[in-house]
This record gives sequence, structure tokens and C-alpha cells, in this order.
Amino acid sequence: MTKSTDKIKRLNAFTLTEVLITMFVIMLLIIASAPMITKKNIKNKAPHGVWECYLNENGEHVSKRTINGVEEGEHVEGSNCLFKPQTNAQKYTVTVIGGGGGGASGTSFAVDASSYGKSTAFTAKVAGDYKILVVGGGGGGSASIKSYGNKGGGAGGVESRTIHMNKGDLAVLEAGMGGVSGGSEDPDAESNEEDPDASCTGTSWKEICNGKDGKSSKFYIYGDYSDPIEAEGGKGGQQNSAGDAGSPACGTKAKGSFSQGGRVFTDGNCTLTQEYLAAAHAQGSNNIAFGHGGNGSMTADAYPGRNGVVLLISDNHHSGGGGKRGATAFTTIDKLTDEVKVYVGQGGAGAVYEDTNGEQGENSSFGYYISAKGGEGGTTRLESSNSETMGVAGGQGGVSPYGGFLAGGSASCNAESLNGTNNMGTDAPEELTRDDIEKLGITKAGEKQYGAGGGGGGAYSSTAENCNLEYKWGKGGRGMPGYVRVEWN
Repeated sequence: MTKSTDKIKRLNAFTLTEVLITMFVIMLLIIASAPMITKKNIKNKAPHGVWECYLNENGEHVSKRTINGVEEGEHVEGSNCLFKPQTNAQKYTVTVIGGGGGGASGTSFAVDASSYGKSTAFTAKVAGDYKILVVGGGGGGSASIKSYGNKGGGAGGVESRTIHMNKGDLAVLEAGMGGVSGGSEDPDAESNEEDPDASCTGTSWKEICNGKDGKSSKFYIYGDYSDPIEAEGGKGGQQNSAGDAGSPACGTKAKGSFSQGGRVFTDGNCTLTQEYLAAAHAQGSNNIAFGHGGNGSMTADAYPGRNGVVLLISDNHHSGGGGKRGATAFTTIDKLTDEVKVYVGQGGAGAVYEDTNGEQGENSSFGYYISAKGGEGGTTRLESSNSETMGVAGGQGGVSPYGGFLAGGSASCNAESLNGTNNMGTDAPEELTRDDIEKLGITKAGEKQYGAGGGGGGAYSSTAENCNLEYKWGKGGRGMPGYVRVEWN
């Protein structure tokens, strides 16, 4: 190696001291520039935001925005909220909760089972005394243009009794059908006396179409057929005589007349109680027409007999079930360019009539992106009791996704506390209109109550001593409204 080469190598090298000094200078430059880099990054970072839409105590939509933990206040928006795209938002996370279902009402007196035109089975959940009402089917009226041929059918027989049923007993209720009328063109209808093969339409001067007998109705405990509770059907109207009432006959007007069918509930000579009458009304018959005989007619328009009925009525009182909570849905959205219409579902109304299911909560939605279904209404007869000194509490409403819930009505002799929450009021049922029901029980949800189901109504024995309530059952509570939340960055 030459001296010149060795000199070049020594000139291109760095000493350890020089390297350390260079690194120290670079470190100082990095430290000095760090505040400027951090400040620039903070300036460009989008703020964290939360936007909420919910209902106030008037049922109006309200929105609120929070940026980096600072609330900007509420804004009442009316029938819906509008969400506007946010500047510098990278991604939106959306939560939607449907309105909670309404609670069912309790009952202190109601029909436990009924049969009207078809057989029904009932299993006793509580041991106790049960009232039984059995009415046979009414006889059909006769039809004829010929004088004195249009006779009414007889009313069905009526039998009532109180029996004891044990828990688990299976009862069978079989209501008889009413007899078809003369002139019905039924294959089994009576035909013309002069021409047995002719169709009996009741439109010929000589034709006399007799009404058919109603079918009997019965009640019995399955497996024990020795002593059924039975009522015969009424007899059909004939050419020269109105139909007789079925046995046992109820009242003096049970037999048919010249053209009118016999009636069942017409006077005070029957063993029927006001409870039976109220129960029959509750089954949908405004004039208590079960088992009535059909009217006769001087044309083919004779009337068939009304179907019989079998009612089973206990002294049990039943609580209502709580409404289900509203469904919860989540989604993420990368980009929004247009405003989004947001709808928050109202909670379903609680039942305001005795022994009635609660109503379903409304759906909530974030535009067309996502929606959450409202909770189902509670169902009746959650728990039962026949004790005269103890009530039955209503069922708790479904728990909100945030942990809050609405309690059922209590088991006490107090009109207000029998109602499930949110309270649907204590107005008499007959005073309430649909508009009233839509407004009752509306309130603003607490932060842990969104979508919670309404509480079920409680019940108290109608025969309990020292309990003078006019209504001894509680109404169901309205479910809590839903909620929509949008969060970004």
C-alpha cells in the first residue's frame, strides 16, 4: 500500500467524537420541532361527537349534540329529528332502540273460558269454585206464505251451577248450534207436505217450511261423564205451533210466538245472576242473544236460532304481564352526504280496559339505513289467585338495554298503586276515547329507561274485606319511548 492511498483513507473517516456530536445536534433539532408537529396533528384531528334524538314529555322529537364532552343544548324538532353530516367525521356509529310495549291490565272478574258454536277446553290453573252457565241453541223459525205457517222457534234451555275444580282439572265446554230456519234451502230442511221431494223455499203459497231444533249445550270435566251440566236446544217453529223452549226453561217468554222466536234473558224468573249477564255482554252480544229462537216469516226470510253458549267464570283475580322491551339495532356508516330523517318510536299504550293486552311499541329508525322494532305488548293473566285476602302483582316491563325498567302494579287495595308504570290513569274506562288513550302515560325516558316495556296491572280480590274500590284491577303502563344515538371519531 502506498503512502498516498493510506492518506486518502484517513481523510474519509470520522472519529467517534465527531459521530457523537452529530447525533447530539440531530436530537436537539427533533426535540425543538416536536411541539410544532403535535400542534399541527391536533389541529387536523376531527372532534369526537355524539348526537341524540329522543322524545320529551309532550311526545315531541328533541335532538342534542355533544362535542368533546361539551353539550350544546336541546332542540325541539317536532314530529322527527334531522341529522346533518358532520365536518371531518371519519365514521358514524348508529344505535337505534324501538319503543317499549305497553303492559297488560289485570282483572278481578272475567270469563275464564267460553264456547260459542265450537268446543273449547279449559285447564284450571288455580283450585277453587267456578260458576258455569250453559245455554242451548235456539230453534229455527218456520217460513210460509200460507196463513199461520210462520211460527218462531223456542229459546234454548238454561242451566247454571257452581262447581269446585282442582288445579289441573280439564273442563270441556260444548255450545250447541242454533237450528236452521225453514226456507233455508238446507239439505236437511223440512220439505213441502204435498211433494216431499220438492225443495222447501217458503216462497210457494202452499209450502210450509218447519224450523230445525237447536242443539244441546253441555259442560263436563274430562274423564268424568256421570253428571254433565246440560241444557237442551229450543224446538224449531212448526206449521201450527211455535217452538217450545229447551229444558230447563228460563222465564215465561222462552217459548216462540206467532212470528217471534223465544228469548232467554227476558225477565227475573231465571237463576241467572248479574255476573252471568255481564259476562255474556263481554262476549260481544249487545242484546244477550245467546240461545234465542229464530223468528218465523211469511217469506223465505225466516231466521235461524242463535247459537248456545257455555261460560266458565271463576272468582280468581289475574295480573297483567309487562310489555316487552324495544329491539336494539347497531350499524356503522363510512360517509354521509345528505341529511337523514330520524324517527323515535313512542312506547305502546298500556291496557285501559279490564283483562286486555297491552299495545305494541312503535318502531324507531335512522333514515333508510337502520330501524329497530317496537316491543310487543304484555299479555293478560300472568299470575292468578283466588285468595280473598291477597292480591296479585303485575308483571315487570322488559328491561331497557341501558338497565332501567318499569315496575308492575302492586298487589294492594289501592286504585293508583294497582296500575303498572308508566301510569295510564284511573279514569273510568267508559270515559276514555282513543285520543285519550294515545295521550295517557306519555313521559320523557330517563337515560337508563329508553325502550323499557310498561309494567302490567295488578289485581285484588273483588270480595276482599275492607276494600271498597270500584275497580279492583290495575291498568297496564305505557312503555318508554325509543332512542337514536349517533357517534363519530
